[in-house]
Amino acid sequence: MAKVDLGAHFRAVARGLGIHVLVPLFVASMGCGELTAPDRADAGEGDSAQHTTASKPDSGQVTHVRRFRLIVSKSGDGRGRIAASEETPSIDCGTNCSESYDAGTIVTLIATPEAGAQFGGWGGDCHVVQDTCQVTMDGDREVVAAFDHQLVSLSVTFSGDGRGEIASKDGEIACPGKCSASYAMGSSVTLSAEPDATSIFDGWTGSSCVPTSSVEAVCEVDMESAVTVGARFLPSRVRVSKEGNGEGIVVSSPDGIECGDACTSAFAPGSAVTLSALPSEHSRFLKWSAGCDDVADDRCVVSVDRPRDVSAEFGLMEYLLSVHPKRDRVVQPNTRAAVRLTGR
Repeated sequence: MAKVDLGAHFRAVARGLGIHVLVPLFVASMGCGELTAPDRADAGEGDSAQHTTASKPDSGQVTHVRRFRLIVSKSGDGRGRIAASEETPSIDCGTNCSESYDAGTIVTLIATPEAGAQFGGWGGDCHVVQDTCQVTMDGDREVVAAFDHQLVSLSVTFSGDGRGEIASKDGEIACPGKCSASYAMGSSVTLSAEPDATSIFDGWTGSSCVPTSSVEAVCEVDMESAVTVGARFLPSRVRVSKEGNGEGIVVSSPDGIECGDACTSAFAPGSAVTLSALPSEHSRFLKWSAGCDDVADDRCVVSVDRPRDVSAEFGLMEYLLSVHPKRDRVVQPNTRAAVRLTGR
């Protein structure tokens, strides 16, 4: 039976259609000749988007199958993996971020964030179905998956009777006002506490806020999970009260306190206040309570590093009464006499 070189004929037809032949074509010898395999050099290098194959070699029919490239990429500052489902494997990005598929193939992509990251959504040639991305390969396609750092919340609160502000170094928290913000899991946040002119900072509450070695009012928070941190502010005041049955007043330097029973005054945080006890007539100053940092006679010095409470005790003067009857007078028992005590 005659041998016919049909390869040249099909190659000529393919070139006329603009199609590169990438695989050999064979037709069985069934009375109409035999197709010989073309040389690889004759077939050309081919096109990445399409090629031609032969099906049903016993019938001589040729099927043209196009292939298109899918490219996936990642965006954002988080880390994660993009993989094709088991029905359409090959893409695994990670490592393999592009693949060619037959025209009409539906590729399902699944995004998996790593620890500390969260999936932010799909972009590009995507049809989103329940967080997966479906791509119909009827052309070259590109898909983007966003991965972001997982966010956790930092909240700050106040305690105590004083007033002040809490702020983060990055400006995201400025409380009162904005008292919470979201941060990337694993990040570190610097907080600082600032009392107002009438208050003092008395420390942080909650174990998550670790004071720095140099400044107690500044602390670092490691954002491994949602965190609430508190700052305690106390009034920078001195309160004085009086004890005993005597009378007197207490005055302060600098000015602010001058009272006989009980009074309170605010002073600059960290300042030293000197209290002086001034007894009234027929009274005397007895002692200060334990609230003084230093005592010298009727003076008490307190440092306003926290709310201070001091009491002054006054007692009545004690006089000695001596009675000396005249020589020619006899004092009868139970005799009453009015005596005026002048202190002399």
